[in-house]
Amino acid sequence: MNAVGWLIGSAMMLSAPVQEAPHAEWSAPVRAAYVGEPITAQLTFVNTSRPDLPRIDVPDGLTITALTSNPSVSQMTSIINGRRSRQARYTFVYRIVARKPGDYEIPTQDVQAGDGTVPLPSLSVTVQPAPPEVQADGDSLMFAHIAVGRTSVYVGESYEATLRLGVRRPVYNGRSVGFSDLFTNVIRAGAVNLADFAGMAPTASVVSLTDGQGDTHEYDVFQIDRTVRADQAGTVRIGPVFVAWDYPVRLR
Repeated sequence: MNAVGWLIGSAMMLSAPVQEAPHAEWSAPVRAAYVGEPITAQLTFVNTSRPDLPRIDVPDGLTITALTSNPSVSQMTSIINGRRSRQARYTFVYRIVARKPGDYEIPTQDVQAGDGTVPLPSLSVTVQPAPPEVQADGDSLMFAHIAVGRTSVYVGESYEATLRLGVRRPVYNGRSVGFSDLFTNVIRAGAVNLADFAGMAPTASVVSLTDGQGDTHEYDVFQIDRTVRADQAGTVRIGPVFVAWDYPVRLR
């Protein structure tokens, strides 16, 4: 009897659920990108009190932007051998962008959760140089350019920066086809980082460009103009901008 009782007791002890200690963790399915290409990462607090949006320290050359100011909340309750276990998860979504190539590591740090802090492990990302532009605009399905009106200003002066984004119109039955609300469609459906031009409404026009074979194509061109003030001395960077979109190569 004693042996049987001891075996049953051991089995119950081994199957008892273990409550996770409060902590935070990163989730980033894609950890490699080009310069300017956004990486989406989730920061989840596990078994903590409800956190406010935390401040995240990042290395030079890397920027991180919160895409959600309030966390999404999920709770799970499990009952094993009559014992109840509850897990609460609070998740924020961030966009990570690098201005130059390299291997980056967001360092291990303590992040605020309610009245206390919890450990957050490091997150490593690899950033490659942007591929060179070897095609003229007329040979591309999409193109993007940034131009500035002045390349040298004094502190306190302003200058104009312009982003031009072009999308070739598909051809159906020998005629080019335009899409209504194309700019919004590209922004919402693609992997997009408009950097300094984010949130600004563009002006739209249709232009004709010739490719290397002498064929002419129509493009929807969206232009965003922004006035930038030089608040301090030194080199000022505008961009980089990254746009990826599933181009409709066939219409039916």
